[in-house]
Amino acid sequence: MAFSPFPDNGYFYVLDLTKEYVGSFNLAQSMELKHIQTTLFIRGATAGTEELRLNVYGTQQIDSTPICSSSWFNIASGVGSYTNNWIGNVFFDFSGTPINQNLDYYLAVETSGYTRNANTFYLAVRLDWNPSINTNSPTNLAAMSMNILGLR
Repeated sequence: MAFSPFPDNGYFYVLDLTKEYVGSFNLAQSMELKHIQTTLFIRGATAGTEELRLNVYGTQQIDSTPICSSSWFNIASGVGSYTNNWIGNVFFDFSGTPINQNLDYYLAVETSGYTRNANTFYLAVRLDWNPSINTNSPTNLAAMSMNILGLR
C-alpha cells in the first residue's frame, strides 16, 4: 500500500465577513450530526466577545435558512488565556439533526462580535487537502478541514 506524504505546510482561510462559505460534505451513511471538529488559528489578542458557529445548508446559498446550526463557540471561554497567537482544535456542537446519505451539504462559518483588524487580529480555519471530503468545492478553492462526528 502506498501513502502520499502530508504537505509540509498548513494553509488557513482568514475570516473576513460575518458569514463565509467554508466547504461541503457528502456522507456514505446517514447519521445524526453531533459535532464538527476543525482547527482554528487566532492571530493577536481577542476582545473577549468573539463567537463562531457552523451553519449547514442544503444549497450553496448561505444567505438562505440553514438546515441546522451548531451552538455558538465562545472564544474567551473555549480557548482561555494565551499570549499573542493560538492554534488548536475546536468542536462545534450540534443537536443531533438527521443528515441523509449521498446528499450534498454546505457549510458556512458565522461570526458574532468579530471584526478583522488587517494582519493584527484575525480568526482563520485550517484548509483541507482531501478533495473527496469537500466534494462541491471549486477546484481552485480548498475547503475547511473537518472531522464530522455523529450517531448512526
